[in-house]
Amino acid sequence: MAQSKGWMETTDQALTTINDAVHRARELMVQAGGGALQQSDRQALAEEVGNIIEAVKLAAHARFNDSYIFGGQ
Repeated sequence: MAQSKGWMETTDQALTTINDAVHRARELMVQAGGGALQQSDRQALAEEVGNIIEAVKLAAHARFNDSYIFGGQ
């Protein structure tokens, strides 16, 4: 029972991280779509989106007891 709970908690944490990241990426894209950004602003948004992508990749490779939650690499 404890193992099942741990698996579910790990899965929930990973999905929450991914969900939050997708929402933030959407916010950034809406902001970027306004068209009033300077080049430096667009560069900063692109960098943040890159960081979000890496965070999603990391969360997607979540493990519990040496087993990948979402199927692995």
